[in-house]
Amino acid sequence: MIVTLEPWAEEFRVSPGSTLSVNIYYDNPGVLETDIGPRYFTLWLWGGCRAEVSLDGSDLTPNSLTIPAPI
Repeated sequence: MIVTLEPWAEEFRVSPGSTLSVNIYYDNPGVLETDIGPRYFTLWLWGGCRAEVSLDGSDLTPNSLTIPAPI
């Protein structure tokens, strides 16, 4: 499965049996939107938040996710 974090367009390949964790950091709450299909899962985060991603306990956070999402 491909998991995409938007608005950064960062993609993560998740194999069967693996666990992907997404921690979202924010000052103001917002709406988390999702879209799912047979081979993909997309998370749309709201403006101003940042995220960290780990796969099976290993940090995979790209630098782009440390930049707050556009408001």
